[in-house]
Amino acid sequence: MDPNIRPLTPDVLKRMRAVQPGLPRATFEADGGWRRSYRVWQSVGKRREDNAQSRTIGSLTLSRSPVADDGFALRVRQQVLMIENPTIRYGGVHEINAEIDCANDALATPRRWRVEHRFHRHQKLLENLPLVYEGRADDGRVRQTINGRERVEPITGPWTAGWCLFAALPRMLEAGDMEHRFTQFDRFRTPRPDQHLFPRHEADFTSEFYGPMRCVAQIGSGGLPIDYWLDDSGQMPFVTNLHMAFIADDEAEEKIDRILRDNILMQFEAQEVA
Repeated sequence: MDPNIRPLTPDVLKRMRAVQPGLPRATFEADGGWRRSYRVWQSVGKRREDNAQSRTIGSLTLSRSPVADDGFALRVRQQVLMIENPTIRYGGVHEINAEIDCANDALATPRRWRVEHRFHRHQKLLENLPLVYEGRADDGRVRQTINGRERVEPITGPWTAGWCLFAALPRMLEAGDMEHRFTQFDRFRTPRPDQHLFPRHEADFTSEFYGPMRCVAQIGSGGLPIDYWLDDSGQMPFVTNLHMAFIADDEAEEKIDRILRDNILMQFEAQEVA
């Protein structure tokens, strides 16, 4: 294997200058209320560790709030930068806001949700392009209204949405129950059956920069394999696939605002590692 082709582990991300050494460590209870922000980073290194063309391309913020009926509310805000031309000028942002009522089960199964997509160009909202999903799950069906049109999808067996796994995995680690098979709805749109979540013990390691890291992998139809990295406190500071990473960063949203305001390419978060 080419020595420059390596999976995006936490230490590889550090050596590629995608993240600073050390991460925010706050008091954390998997079943409690918490807020976590991630910077979304894309690797375009052309098989070189110099990280050429790699960049921050978005942010993801999730907030968990327990509710009285044996569930919790999950609020999501995701921003994805839109490139306007080949010179890497950011013409706008695709913003997604979601409110999800989740069950307190292993997969944080959604019960009701509302997802709104908005598009901004040069910091101005494009008012003619809203996309709103509202839905609920009952009687083996996912029922959704999309911009006023109803759609019903049959579903059997365990299922969840991609955002909900960010809330589910710390609870799974705490319960010692890390292996599941399920269907996943990405952003409540397309169902991806035959997903398999399992501990990848051979990838666990003690990071030079971040301490003990446990790896939980997801494989299945319709998507790239994903590695979820959990630290010894049960928090999940990294999520990686073949070429992208979600990196815990309390300033993620502010960095996206700065990229858009100053029209800059944000590549590196740390000094070069020898």
